[in-house]
Amino acid sequence: MARWSVLAFGLVVLGPAGLPGQVPPDFSKLPEAAVARWSGADALLLGKLANVTAGPVGLSNPPLRTYKLTVAPGTIFRGPEKLDKEVAVSFAIKQAAPVVFPGPEKECVIALAFVRGAWTLHHVEVSSPETIAQAKLASSIPLGWTVKDGKLLSPWAAKGKLGKGEGIACAVTGRPALLAGPGVRFEVEPVPPAVKFEFKNPDGDGEYKLTVKNVTDKEVTVPALLTDGKAIRWDESVVIRTQGKTYTLPGSTGDVSGLKPVVLKPGEAVSGTVSAFVMDGPEWPRGGYRIEFQFALGEKSATHSFYYFSTHHDPIREAVQRGLKK
Repeated sequence: MARWSVLAFGLVVLGPAGLPGQVPPDFSKLPEAAVARWSGADALLLGKLANVTAGPVGLSNPPLRTYKLTVAPGTIFRGPEKLDKEVAVSFAIKQAAPVVFPGPEKECVIALAFVRGAWTLHHVEVSSPETIAQAKLASSIPLGWTVKDGKLLSPWAAKGKLGKGEGIACAVTGRPALLAGPGVRFEVEPVPPAVKFEFKNPDGDGEYKLTVKNVTDKEVTVPALLTDGKAIRWDESVVIRTQGKTYTLPGSTGDVSGLKPVVLKPGEAVSGTVSAFVMDGPEWPRGGYRIEFQFALGEKSATHSFYYFSTHHDPIREAVQRGLKK
């Protein structure tokens, strides 16, 4: 098939150092391209494309080609635990030639993103022992982490050496690869704007409510969600991915040596608020256009499409940035 992929967005569970006596995976065998291909999806699985239907073709140059697909899930590497039935998926790409998808008889590694209440295709590739091994390895690290020159790097790598890592850890900072683990649900929802303007801020003014909930009837420890004993440190727990890059939150150092994982009682939920406008680096849309944010907590993630209206949101974003510099 033609080589194609959708933008990797950006937000798996081991322990912070794996199991006692466990040999850390050899990340030198995980190409950077495989990390970009597989690690940025909300769901990663083995499955088949049970049905592919070509949709409308746009008049742009190259044309925007749209497709509706049905994915029949098999083994789930990462994503909703109950993703066990056929699911409708959409895909769009600008290219001259029609996309040639694998046939319904072919087992594939499939990466999906969940945006605006629907699944979209992130990447698909016919499975092979090598592809499956790479997908499994890519799904074993937190979202936003990557591999460069055979070394595992966290989004905090730019902070420099912070300590000695054990087990699966960032090669630069020593920060352990903390994962959320089973039994918890990570949800993100936009905070309604103080004043709603028609056609300008349908998705709010950049603030999002983050919620982590224990969905079991037993106490659950969440390694990726950290606390200093007084408050949850969302800044050291969550990262935001957009336009293929990962951003840490203001105030974050990457040093988790004095922090502990949050323990949630059965059914307990905790929440916090963060503004996507704290990111300094994305190319913010001009006029009115959409930008996607993927919030990640370990291997859990939620992707939101945000309508950015520059004349309305630029002043709000600039005020947020000024506040960070005080």
